[in-house]
Amino acid sequence: PSMVPANALAVTQNIVVVNTSAIGYGTTYPANLVTVPLVSNVNASGAGQVRAAMALTRLSPSGELAYYTSMGTDLVVDVTGYFVQPSS
Repeated sequence: PSMVPANALAVTQNIVVVNTSAIGYGTTYPANLVTVPLVSNVNASGAGQVRAAMALTRLSPSGELAYYTSMGTDLVVDVTGYFVQPSS
């Protein structure tokens, strides 16, 4: 997102799964990770649900995030804030 400065280390975000196809979960993580983390940020207990959750996610060294969902869904993400290294 353009509102996040290049020196940001992490972001806060609201993640919403909409119109889920089945029980499942969604997660967000630094884009440089090789494997998807075994944790969830948002969970759905069945088809046709809308579920929201707040996530605090570290950015990759290039400032990117990745998203994964275990079920079919529409994904809505709102970045609500960011963290930067304190200046010395």
